[in-house]
Amino acid sequence: MEAVVEDTHTPVAEQAAFRIDFPAWLKVLTKRNRRIAEALALGHGTGEVARHFRVSESRVSQLRRELCQSWQEFHGERALAAA
Repeated sequence: MEAVVEDTHTPVAEQAAFRIDFPAWLKVLTKRNRRIAEALALGHGTGEVARHFRVSESRVSQLRRELCQSWQEFHGERALAAA
């Protein structure tokens, strides 16, 4: 969230939407996946996240894709692409 506050390139409306949407999206995740998503969002690397959560780097990569899909579904983007 702090990175968004310091972002001078993203339009203010998009920043405001993110500040509302990101916490709401995190609430739909399991506690573990929420913590992993937060760690990845903070810029922690795959290896660091894998060690911290005691999973393989491959699993972190899989989770990253799953989280991306979840974010898109949260915004209805996957439904639009399918239509």
